[in-house]
Amino acid sequence: MTTTETNSPQAARGRVYQRASMLLVLAGALAGLVTTLLPWVTAHADGGQQLSASADVANPATLALSLAGLASAAALWLIGRWPRIVLGVLLVLIGIAGVVTVATMADAQVLQRALERQLQLDPAGALNSGADLMPARTFAPWLAMLGGVLLAIGGALTAATAQLWKGGGRRYAVAGGGAASEPAAQTKADVRVDQWDALSAGEDPTLDDEDVSSRENSQ
Repeated sequence: MTTTETNSPQAARGRVYQRASMLLVLAGALAGLVTTLLPWVTAHADGGQQLSASADVANPATLALSLAGLASAAALWLIGRWPRIVLGVLLVLIGIAGVVTVATMADAQVLQRALERQLQLDPAGALNSGADLMPARTFAPWLAMLGGVLLAIGGALTAATAQLWKGGGRRYAVAGGGAASEPAAQTKADVRVDQWDALSAGEDPTLDDEDVSSRENSQ
């Protein structure tokens, strides 16, 4: 890419779209990862005891989808334009899946089942929790849903503007530079072969064509 192409308005828009897409995908993936460290469902049992269920119990898909989004954000820097379009569509699907899985927690029965699974993992807590539990969602599911929305928007923006992004990254530029220097290395090898051929023929390989011509004229 020449300097004129790099400074063109289209290239400038491509850089803006690229940064915006990357920020959206990273923000969505990190938001989902943060919610895996927080309680998703809480309930107060008899005697004032509080029971909580985290994301790995209430919604295990959040961690997998967030890690997929984070890996996709890293891959966007390395792959070419057409693979970016495909990955952008996949990010849209990942974001939608994240929103759908969190939206199922609007059902009170889903919250109750999450607490029951937590009680199975903590038998001691089950003995002291009492039978009547009133589950409630925390803000973590809403944050996870926001992360899914950001992933979907970032993926859609990636798929729509990938043709305006710059190339596959500095790594591929270095590889291209190595390929460009290969003919020069082959030329040097050919010169050394020619020098050996000249020695075999009894000629001085250090002389250039003008020196050879002047010596022949002097003879």
